[in-house]
Amino acid sequence: MKNGTNGSLSPRLRKLWSPILALALLSIPIVGMWELLRPDRPVAIRVSRLLVVFIALFSLAIIALVTEYFTTSRLLAAAKSDLQFPQIVPTNAGKAIALA
Repeated sequence: MKNGTNGSLSPRLRKLWSPILALALLSIPIVGMWELLRPDRPVAIRVSRLLVVFIALFSLAIIALVTEYFTTSRLLAAAKSDLQFPQIVPTNAGKAIALA
C-alpha cells in the first residue's frame, strides 16, 4: 500500500482515503441512532453501546481540536519567524507566477 521509502500513499489509495474516512466518521452517529431505536435489546447492552458511541465521538472531537491547535500554533510560529512565503504575481497573460 505504501509507495517508496518516504511513506506516501499510492495514488489509488489516496483517492479512496477521503471517502473511506467520511464513511467511518458517519457510521459512528448512525450506530448510535440505530441503537436508540432498538427497544428489543436489554438496557445494559444499549447503555454500553451508546457509551462507546459517545466516547468515540468525544475522542474524535478532541483529536480535531488538538490538530487545529497545533496547526494554528505552527502557522503562527512560521509567521513570527519571518519565513519567506512565495509571492504570487499576476502576469499579462492571465497566469500567475510564484516568486521565491
